[in-house]
Amino acid sequence: IEVEMSEHWRSILDLPKDYLFALDDNFLRLGATSLQIANLLSLIRRLYYLSIDYNAFVNDPTFGFLIRAIHRFSKKESGRND
Repeated sequence: IEVEMSEHWRSILDLPKDYLFALDDNFLRLGATSLQIANLLSLIRRLYYLSIDYNAFVNDPTFGFLIRAIHRFSKKESGRND
């Protein structure tokens, strides 16, 4: 998930292909616009069938927030609780 999400962030933000994200990297501080946030959340909805609230993401617009949300949802969907 981290590798795939990194590719999407780089593409949306037009960052170099070798840019490595840390969990505390902030989508807004990296230059994202509100339209790019909407595009990212729409992409997550299509790829993972997961709807992330726009305001929740704006309150914590980090790489880690999205990764944790996707992992939690994936575990829930698979029935795992570890």
